[in-house]
Amino acid sequence: MLEQFQQRLDALKTEYASSQNAMADLNAKRAALRDTMLRLSGAIQVLEEELTRAGNPGAAPPSALSETPASTAVPGTASSSTSGAAINAVPNAIPLPSTYEILDANDSV
Repeated sequence: MLEQFQQRLDALKTEYASSQNAMADLNAKRAALRDTMLRLSGAIQVLEEELTRAGNPGAAPPSALSETPASTAVPGTASSSTSGAAINAVPNAIPLPSTYEILDANDSV
């Protein structure tokens, strides 16, 4: 009986070690996939900004042109009763930096 327990214990320990290795592999793949998605997201943003500039030179990126709709405003915050726009809306007069400008600023730090 003790020999059966010992064999079962050895089998479970082997399976546990194998599962740990599989988990480590999955975590490495997950990290690599996350990094790939971040690079793709950045590339998409840069291309969208460049297409916006090419279509309308001197225009701000789409994110700076849009205001937060009142329906998506944070609950408990007030909106302007005269204009109906959310308080936290991005005004058109404040240009947001492009991805290139952000990357250049980070390189100089």
